[in-house]
Amino acid sequence: MFIIRYLWLRHLSTFNPMTPPANETTWAKLERRVSWRLGADVHNAERIRRRLQDLQARQHGIDRALTSYRTLDHFNDVTELRIRTDFIALPKNRDARTPVPPTDHDALTAARRSDRASRPPLTRLSAIPGSRALPTYLTMLAVAHYRPDAGGTKYINDRPNSALNPAYPSWLELSGLYQRIDHGLTPTVRTRRHRRAINAALANLDEHNLIALTGVPGAAGRYDQFRLLSDNGREGDYTVPGERTPGRSAIRLPAQFFTRGWHLVLTPSEIAMLLALIDWTGYLSRAPRATSHENSVGMPEVVRWRRYGLSREAYASVRMLELFNLVTVTEPMPFRALTPQTPREDIDPAPAEDATPAREENQRETLRLTYDAENAFSASSPFDRPAFDVVTEVLGPLSYALDEATLRSLP
Repeated sequence: MFIIRYLWLRHLSTFNPMTPPANETTWAKLERRVSWRLGADVHNAERIRRRLQDLQARQHGIDRALTSYRTLDHFNDVTELRIRTDFIALPKNRDARTPVPPTDHDALTAARRSDRASRPPLTRLSAIPGSRALPTYLTMLAVAHYRPDAGGTKYINDRPNSALNPAYPSWLELSGLYQRIDHGLTPTVRTRRHRRAINAALANLDEHNLIALTGVPGAAGRYDQFRLLSDNGREGDYTVPGERTPGRSAIRLPAQFFTRGWHLVLTPSEIAMLLALIDWTGYLSRAPRATSHENSVGMPEVVRWRRYGLSREAYASVRMLELFNLVTVTEPMPFRALTPQTPREDIDPAPAEDATPAREENQRETLRLTYDAENAFSASSPFDRPAFDVVTEVLGPLSYALDEATLRSLP
């Protein structure tokens, strides 16, 4: 009975308890899948609880960042942010993955290194465990848009890294890394933590050639007055893409993505998936379409891997983006959720069937994804909502899950 309870709780209306599987083998297979899914539900709930705890711990920093944005020049005049496509996608698709035996640990390690090194800047940053480098860099790009002479001239960084100044906020405050003095946190300890937090993000960005440190290695002030480098990852000084930049060269985000704090609240994987979907949607909109899904796109594994360097974990985050009402997902396979999958944190050794898009499409139909660019810039834009409130409200109910023992014990 616990299988029927589970399927009912998951709202899988296509399963009819009045017509159970025809034989014991099929029933046993379904029970194994449900048991696996229950374990996955418990694991996901625990991960969501940890995410909620992290968001609550960072709430004061996020609130201070949103307040700080109002000190920027032309705060009410900027309506869109432009990010170069070379930050999101590779200019030339990388080679298809070679299957790696899961027992060959040396080959797996080499594959991970090769994977990370060959990704575009966006997914290189999103793959750094626990790093705040990606939201920090997006903050820098957004701040550059608010200068009086934003278009075409290189950005000159004159902001302090961590000094607290309400009139001219530091990068630490703008990036949501501020911590208030609370629960025994002394000013001295807070200053040290502030410096460590912003320096860690800057070190990651320097490693990936998105900023250039001008200070002497090992000396005080090494991270001060860094140079902001181009989002194309080619080490030139950053300039804001002009308003007439063609769609093939830059994507456009509503300014509320920044001013409402979405870049600070979404996970790096969710940010990477969202920006990749926006780019892929724009790319396909410029090509002839001959499908029945004119308003949606599919992102087969080959596209995710070769163009964007998206891991399976990042691709799976599109489900959360749908819950936040930022994208729409059309599921062509109702029972996909009952199929055990084991996404890796950062890289997935390529199974043989992933070598070509045709093989993947034959075995598992790709999700249809819709990013409504017109709605994103409308008066009812889903980005024009406080990101912290939206995300915490959605995550709250998802932080609880019944385990198999509890479900079996129900009358």
